Amino acid sequence: MRIYSIRVAVLAAQLLWTAFPLAGHPKVTASQEHSHQSHELQLTLQQQQLAGILVQPASISEFWPTQLATATLIADPEQSQLLTTPFELQVLKRHVRPGQWVEAGQPLLTLGGTRLADVQAEYLDAMRQWQRLAELTADSISANEQFIAKVRASQSRAHLEALHMTSAQIASLQQQPESLGRFELLAPQSGVVSRLQALPGEQLAAGSTLLGLADESSLWVQAELTSSQSGLLDAKATLLVRYEQQWAEAELIGRSHQLDLHSRTEPWFARLDNRALHWHPGSFVEIVLRAEAVSGVLVPDAALSRDADGHWQVFVQERELFVPYPVELLRSERGWHLVQGITPGQLLVQQGAFFLASELQKAGFDPHQH
Repeated sequence: MRIYSIRVAVLAAQLLWTAFPLAGHPKVTASQEHSHQSHELQLTLQQQQLAGILVQPASISEFWPTQLATATLIADPEQSQLLTTPFELQVLKRHVRPGQWVEAGQPLLTLGGTRLADVQAEYLDAMRQWQRLAELTADSISANEQFIAKVRASQSRAHLEALHMTSAQIASLQQQPESLGRFELLAPQSGVVSRLQALPGEQLAAGSTLLGLADESSLWVQAELTSSQSGLLDAKATLLVRYEQQWAEAELIGRSHQLDLHSRTEPWFARLDNRALHWHPGSFVEIVLRAEAVSGVLVPDAALSRDADGHWQVFVQERELFVPYPVELLRSERGWHLVQGITPGQLLVQQGAFFLASELQKAGFDPHQH
């Protein structure tokens, strides 16, 4: 009984297929007059709608060939600072974390050590000597002695300023000499903390990096370009940058004018407004280099299909027929293709070419009459 029911259902489906030909396959005909392809399709308006066929006249458009090049985001050197120590120091306490945003004047580290105490004591002694000599008259001290005392005081103050001590902190040494040997390193600018690796208690050698501060509202794009790629930027003022799914424009600010000996590339730099993007230094991005425009017939991906031999083709509507035309792809980019083989004004199938090609293949025709 079950087998009988299945046979009845199949028979009913066949009867429905015959009764409603619009739901079946398009009519495939042979034409000996067409020079490109010997087969064509005939679709009713309803079949075209069901298949999503979109027909528009082919026209000449501008095609902008582009190249993609990789680049790196780096901190804006004009809005970044790297804090180092001019002599050996000890990290007594950390007040911030890597990646933390800090405001100007905010404590970053508490630093100390015997060398720091010696430098601070030297400054106090030099200032005391200079203040004493400055009060003496010309009859009591020579101008040369006053000059030497002043230079010594300025020199010892410069040592403290090199350690990023503020004017207020230096002035407080004379009021609180018991604070010798330690001080709080304050943020000289607002920004994100980077390169903070020193641990509390660690002894740092002279020249060691304490941390970095970068205002990431502005970033630089550094691109390594070949000579031909550089030629595409000579007359440009902006650079199109892509990171993941976001696009942004960056202002070109300079180039090195010197090729790398190994890669034979030249660094180019552009400034990126990062206030709304929130991108980070060290990220790899892509930049778009646009060449001169080329004119021709442009077709989208949905207009292209392959023939039985694997060659590219498009479909042109001629009265009620859809005729395949072989085309040559000259350039392709971002879903659009510059093709040769189509005349402007022909009614080109812009969408649904894959369906038409499938119907031709289902019909089993050999385009070469084999």
